[in-house]
Amino acid sequence: MKPGEFDPILLWEIQVEILSWLPVKTLMQFKCVCKSWKSLISDDKSFEKLHLHRLTRNKHVLVSLIETGGPPVHYEEEQDHCHIPCPLRRLVENPSSMIDEEDEWCSLKGTYRVIGSCNGLVCFHNIWDSYCGVSDTFWVRLWNPATRLWSNKSPSIITIYHSDFASFGFGYDHSRDTYKVVGIADYLSSLETVVYCKGDSGWRTISSKPGIGISLNGHYGHFASGCLNWLAYDELNQPDQNLLDIGRRALVILSFDMCKETYRALSLPEDISDVKTSLSVLGNCLCLFQDRKGTHFDVWQMREYGVRESWTRLVSVSYEHLQCDGYMSYPRPLMCLSEDGDILMLFENQNRNVILYNLRDNSVKHIQLPDNKRWLNGYSYVQSLVSPY
Repeated sequence: MKPGEFDPILLWEIQVEILSWLPVKTLMQFKCVCKSWKSLISDDKSFEKLHLHRLTRNKHVLVSLIETGGPPVHYEEEQDHCHIPCPLRRLVENPSSMIDEEDEWCSLKGTYRVIGSCNGLVCFHNIWDSYCGVSDTFWVRLWNPATRLWSNKSPSIITIYHSDFASFGFGYDHSRDTYKVVGIADYLSSLETVVYCKGDSGWRTISSKPGIGISLNGHYGHFASGCLNWLAYDELNQPDQNLLDIGRRALVILSFDMCKETYRALSLPEDISDVKTSLSVLGNCLCLFQDRKGTHFDVWQMREYGVRESWTRLVSVSYEHLQCDGYMSYPRPLMCLSEDGDILMLFENQNRNVILYNLRDNSVKHIQLPDNKRWLNGYSYVQSLVSPY
């Protein structure tokens, strides 16, 4: 044995097993212990996947908010947007606690918006008005909040104004082991789809079409069961209908398979008929949030992806019980359910309240946010070692 050499106390396989259960922040510190650990944590893709699989139950949330205490601005896009990662349990127990931890914040100026989150990566897009409102230029960037690493800007894509790719989605293609951003243009009742894979040199246009007349409703797709999902209007059998009469248009879910790169339409529950409906993900299942007749707030969950009969009404609570004005301050889901699945967190825009609704005992708790903060949205994510580039 050479001077300075020693036998490891633990076999390498056991070291890997132990490290795979540790949080990302600890692993970042352990990279300086030895070269083998640094290589394992930074470059080993199999360890990256093992660690991700082990920590998927350790739920975190990325909260997006606007600082409202600065100089007056004309548009929301001109305000500073902050994105704050936080453990879900701590956020449920004390939503105001993470406001003071500014060292964890990611502040972005301009028109950066979160498209979505998947396997520890958060995808942002930016839009720049490139020529007098005639065309727009889009690009995306990926961020890992746990490692604080950013990708470079993706290649840009230029679109004609009002045929822009305002409907984006972000998710994982397991067949190619890559992350994709999908943009959909809805222009003159014709859809065009572009796809960007992490690290590619450009965007590509695909020929896949939904097969039904679709008008998109909402900007971002929600990733669930290997598919991106948008709430949309099916207009195939209503060609002569007044486009402004959206109260009578049939709602469907436009589903895009990330592996096959094909579309299909998913049906909503039969009881969903009102316009004031939004789409999200709860417990890895697609969910619908609905204002019902201006008196109740309903949550529907698709227990088996793609099966209409599996839609289940998870929550039905009156606005009176939630102590909010449903018509004026329709609450929206902030970040799904708590870890034990008992507490639904909602945001009431009018009064800037966070509403914690306990599904088990039907109790309601309101938490007032600081006057200079306005919460925009929340995104579930897990801390991971996945590289953004």
